[in-house]
Amino acid sequence: MRLRSDTESSSGLSVIKYLIVLFGISGFGFFERAGATDYQTLLDQALAKCEEISANSYQTGLSLNPDGYRSYFEKSACIQRAAIAFRAVPLCKQVKRRWALFSSSWGYSKTNCLELTSNAEQKDRLELQALQKRYVAGPVKLIELRLEPNGNGRDFDFIPRFADGFEHGYQLEIWLIDENHQRHLILRHGSYLQGSADNIRLYLPRIDLLDRFPAFRSGRPYVLETKLILSVGIGGPGGWLRDDILEEAFPEPSRTQILISTVEF
Repeated sequence: MRLRSDTESSSGLSVIKYLIVLFGISGFGFFERAGATDYQTLLDQALAKCEEISANSYQTGLSLNPDGYRSYFEKSACIQRAAIAFRAVPLCKQVKRRWALFSSSWGYSKTNCLELTSNAEQKDRLELQALQKRYVAGPVKLIELRLEPNGNGRDFDFIPRFADGFEHGYQLEIWLIDENHQRHLILRHGSYLQGSADNIRLYLPRIDLLDRFPAFRSGRPYVLETKLILSVGIGGPGGWLRDDILEEAFPEPSRTQILISTVEF
């Protein structure tokens, strides 16, 4: 089993064919990003709780509450909190202010909802811009990927090597490209990386490889595309990041490195 390239070193060790590093103009949150469905599922769950509240249920005379929040419809308060947390401006049109003679109530209202939600969106953009600057200044770099037989003689180990850079969470993806130029994801691994000090060995059972690429055959060369992607979470209780904000401010291609190699298992 070996990595192959156009040229071999005098020691017989294989070298990487080429490295593509993609930088463009463009850790966030607590949970790893896995796609829009996560955001939508969480939003749906939050709104389902709001729907359980009667539209006529309200609180008033809350003199100890901050100004503006002393009278409100409970359902509207729930929807506004969801709008802010999920940066969902369209929800604000469902927020109704409850007017009260002796209790200020502007806090839960369409106008305030729009302002607070827009401020939250802008905060996300600024944090992404700051993250982008740190990454572009010098990310951890993927410089090599070795393939070795696992000690059991049946499975495989991938050993990536990195150069020092911006310490952060990264995601490593290994894609196998078949003879028809179809791409098959055979391994994904997320980790906090520092660079040269990282000692990572990624285990790939043969049975998993066959499940992900049924046409696999030992003893023949395959092209691998290995991606190192700066991780950006989907958020946390303080707020959830929308995909369109991320793609506008710091899209995935601009935080991705790609290593192309030819391997023989």
